[in-house]
Amino acid sequence: MKKNLLAVCMFLLLITILTPIVALPISAKNLNLPEGADRVYYSNGGGTVDIAVLNVKATPQPPGTMPFPTGYPTTITAMRLKFMHVEMPNADQSFDFVTVFFLMRITKSDGSLGDPSWQPFMVVTDSEEYAQFSELFYKGSLVKYNPPTNTPLYATNNVQLVDDDELSVVRHGNSVTVELKTEQLLERPSPTNLAQTKFLFPAFKLELTKADGGSMVTVDSGKLPSPTDSNYYYGSSEYSYYFEAMGFNANAVFTAQTLSSGQQLQAGATSNAGIAMKLVHTYFPPVDT
Repeated sequence: MKKNLLAVCMFLLLITILTPIVALPISAKNLNLPEGADRVYYSNGGGTVDIAVLNVKATPQPPGTMPFPTGYPTTITAMRLKFMHVEMPNADQSFDFVTVFFLMRITKSDGSLGDPSWQPFMVVTDSEEYAQFSELFYKGSLVKYNPPTNTPLYATNNVQLVDDDELSVVRHGNSVTVELKTEQLLERPSPTNLAQTKFLFPAFKLELTKADGGSMVTVDSGKLPSPTDSNYYYGSSEYSYYFEAMGFNANAVFTAQTLSSGQQLQAGATSNAGIAMKLVHTYFPPVDT
């Protein structure tokens, strides 16, 4: 009996030794990528919303309104939030991010104001890997601005890495809740003193629920502008991207907390809100020519 048991043990040991070890993919770069792409992120919950910003400049302030918080670019009239919960078990990735865009006018290199445009301003995430990629992807924008050496502007970095209990993007059936529990200190380029151009972005809660109407499929693709295309993307990464989402229109409620300064960013009506049940974000680095 002991001889049979020993033989079985030796057989199992040989199987263990001779069986090849299979390395499982541990990052997005190990997944099957489209030609030319260097990363892809998948999600089963995310979305977007536009939120009016009540930029009251009149003096004195009209009844019931408050001054614009200190340090904010005074041309801001709206903000756009894009958010996503990345979930890729086969790549050992699970994290959240929110990208904040402002509808604003940028000061050009000649000192004049450009037309209102959506400018990426902040990325907040609980993933160190995604924070590092955001610094590369948004290089040259107001998210990660590196001014030319012949200009007096200060460099800025508005990629915010937070703990996973500070940021959440959660989908429950046909609803999504986004919550940022801590306010963030943002910077904007300045030819004077950087300390005078810092401002606080509030902690907030955003709740989206499915609106009446059918499902929708949206596709967004493009390329970040090259340094020669824009005054605002000096040293651009020139990455290309392809974003695809499937979901439906939504109703949105945005609630911002009072800033630690005691001031309040006054949010107005929400619009263009959408919940995505499935998202795929694919990124393509520039091709050397």
